[in-house]
Amino acid sequence: MSKKTKLSLMIKKTSDLLLKDILRLSVYQVLYFLTAFFILKPFFELVLQIAMKIQGYSYITMENLTYFLRKPSTIILGLIFLFCAGILILYEMSVLTMIFAAKIQGHRVTIFGMMFLTFKKLFHKKWKNIAALIPASYMLLFAYNIPLILVLFTKSRILLYLQKILNLGKWRIPVIILVAALFYVLLLAGLFVIQECILDDKGVQEAIFSGKRLLKGKMKSHILLFVIWNGILSVICQLLYISILFISVLVIYITVKKAYVLASFYIVYEHVKRYVGFAAFLIFTTANTLLVTYAYIRLRKSSEVPLRKSPVWTKKIRQFSRIQQVILVCLLVFVLVLDVTNVKTYIRGAVKWKNSDLGNVRITAHRGASDSAPENTLPAIQKAIDETADFVEIDVQETKDQVVVLMHDPDTKRTTGKKKFIWKMTYEQVQELDAGGWFSKKYKDTPIPTLEETMLLAKGKINLNIEIKTNQHTPDLEEHVVDLIKKYRMQDQCVITCVHYSSLVKVKKADKNIKTGYITTTSIGNIDKKGVVDFYSMKSIFINKENVENLHKNGKEVHAWTVDKKNEIRRMKLLGVDNLITNKVVLAREIVNKNDTNQNLINIINYVLK
Repeated sequence: MSKKTKLSLMIKKTSDLLLKDILRLSVYQVLYFLTAFFILKPFFELVLQIAMKIQGYSYITMENLTYFLRKPSTIILGLIFLFCAGILILYEMSVLTMIFAAKIQGHRVTIFGMMFLTFKKLFHKKWKNIAALIPASYMLLFAYNIPLILVLFTKSRILLYLQKILNLGKWRIPVIILVAALFYVLLLAGLFVIQECILDDKGVQEAIFSGKRLLKGKMKSHILLFVIWNGILSVICQLLYISILFISVLVIYITVKKAYVLASFYIVYEHVKRYVGFAAFLIFTTANTLLVTYAYIRLRKSSEVPLRKSPVWTKKIRQFSRIQQVILVCLLVFVLVLDVTNVKTYIRGAVKWKNSDLGNVRITAHRGASDSAPENTLPAIQKAIDETADFVEIDVQETKDQVVVLMHDPDTKRTTGKKKFIWKMTYEQVQELDAGGWFSKKYKDTPIPTLEETMLLAKGKINLNIEIKTNQHTPDLEEHVVDLIKKYRMQDQCVITCVHYSSLVKVKKADKNIKTGYITTTSIGNIDKKGVVDFYSMKSIFINKENVENLHKNGKEVHAWTVDKKNEIRRMKLLGVDNLITNKVVLAREIVNKNDTNQNLINIINYVLK
C-alpha cells in the first residue's frame, strides 16, 4: 500500500470514528469545558486581583504588562493557576484518549463510565506522573491547536503587542510559521506520552522513549498526516465562521432598527469571533486527540511490543454499584445546574466592567443618549442600551428626604423650566417636575428618575458611570449610592466618579471593590498611589500620548470626555484611551471598531442598508 493511500485511509477512518459519535461527544465536550471555564474563571480573576494588589495596580495595560508579568509574585501565582488548570486539561485529554481507544478496538462504552475509570487510572497512586504529565498536556494542547494559535497571532492584541516588542516587523509571518513547524517536529517526539501513560500504565520517562521508538522512521509521514488533517479542520472551522456570521447579519438586519444595524453588528461580531473560537478549540482538541490515539494504536499493533491487554478493553465494564450511580447522577445534575447558572450569569455579565481589557476602547453614553432623548432620564438610558453603548454616564444628587435621583445641574431650571434645588425638595416634590418637555413634545411629563429605577433598567444590560454631585447639604450621598449598588449587587457593573477626591475616599471606605474615577479638566498632577483612584476621567483636548502612557504604566485607566467629533474620536483611539464618553454613541462605535472588523462584511451591510 502506498504512503498516499495509507494517509487517505487513516484520515477516512478517523473521520468515520469522529462522525459516528459526534453528537454525544459534542454535548460532553461543551459541558466539560463550560464547567472547567466557570471553575477557572473566578479562580483566575482572584489570582489576578491578588497579583495586582501586591503590585499596587488597579488596571493592566500594554504599557505595564511586561513589568507585571516579570514580578515574582505574578510568576508564582501564575504557576499555581496553570497547575490547577493543567489538571483539568490533563484529565479531559485522558478521558478522550480512553473513549477513542475503546471505540477503535470495538468496545461499547459510556462517556461517564470512561470518566470514572479514567479518574481511577490517572489519580490512583500516580501523583508523580501527574506532575510530569501536566506540562506535556499543555504542549500537546498547543500542538493540537496550532492553526487557531496562528490566527490569534494575527488578531490578538496581546500577541500583536509581544510581536512589536520582539520587533518581528515584516518577518512576522515567516517567523511564526517556522516556530509552528519546529513546534510540531519537537512535539512529535512526545506525541504519545498520554496514550502510553493512560493506556499502557507507563511512567512519563518510559512513555517518551517508547513513543520515540514507535515513530522511528515514520516522522515525515506523521507530520504530513497532521498537516493534512489540520488543514481539513481549518476549512471546516472557516465554513462554520462564515455561516454563523451570515446568520448573525441576517438576524440583526431583521430585528434591529436601520440606524443601529452597523453598531449592533460590531458588538455581535466580537461575540461571534469568541464563540467560533471556542468551537474551533473544541474541534481541534477532540479531532486531534482522536487522530493521535488512532495513530498510536495502529503503530502499537504493528510494533514488536503490542498494546498491553488491559482489563478495561478485554472485559465488559463492570456495572457500577448503586452508590457510584447515585454519585454520577448527582455529579451530572450539579454540572448541569452549574453550567446553566453560570451561563446565565456570564451572559448578564457580558456588560461587566473588567480590570483589564488590554486595548479595547469602551464607549460611554453621556447622560444617556442625550442627543436622542432628554438627559438623565430613563428614555435616554434605554436609547443608550439600544445604541450599543458599553456604559451610560449619569449624574446623581440627593433629595431632602434622602432619595438619590438623577440631575446634572446645581438647580433644575435648564431641564425642567423651574428653578429648584434638589436638596431642598422632597422626592414627592421632585416627581412633580417635567424633565422631558424642554427636549420635545414626545417626552413631555417625563419624570426625574431615581438611581434605584435606573439600576433596575440597567441591570444586566449596560454598565453605569455614576458621577456624584456633592454639596454640603448631602454629606451622606456617597454612602447611599454605595448602599444601592450593594443592594442590587451591581459592584461589577458600576463605577463612581467625582471631581472631589474626598468623595472617592468615602466610596472606597464603604466598598473597596467599587471602581472609582477622578474627574479632571486638565492633565493630572501627582498620580494616586493609595488605590483610591482606579481611573482618571479627563477632558479630551488635554489628553496626549505622554499622559496616557504615564497613567497606563501606573495601572490607571484613561477616560476621555466629551468626544463627539470624528477626528477627535479617531485621535483618542490612536492615543489608546480606555473609554470614550460621548453624545454620539453610534458614530463612536463605528469609528472605534472599524479596523477590527472584516471590511468586506461592512461593505455588504452598508450596501444592503442603502
